[in-house]
Amino acid sequence: MAIFALVDACEGECYKLLDGRYMMVLRGTLKDVEENLSGTRVSQYFLAVERSGVPKVRRAEITCDYCGGEIRGEPVTVRMGRKVYYACCKTVTLLRNY
Repeated sequence: MAIFALVDACEGECYKLLDGRYMMVLRGTLKDVEENLSGTRVSQYFLAVERSGVPKVRRAEITCDYCGGEIRGEPVTVRMGRKVYYACCKTVTLLRNY
């Protein structure tokens, strides 16, 4: 859960608003947020229970330049001259030494 509270003084994560007040961001359980707000003078607050509208970035499929298989996870990069090759394992780095 996240709480966005309008406060006069900044404590923790805050964003300064055009009118001089601050938007304080509190995250945690209801009990944690309640404890943090108890000592703060809050004029108004907003509760957020779910984050939405966040774009999900998906990586394009990368294939191994050595075996042609799909690379899952981080690829091994091999630089030869001006070219960069992507591999699924360190075998390619061993083969280029021969």
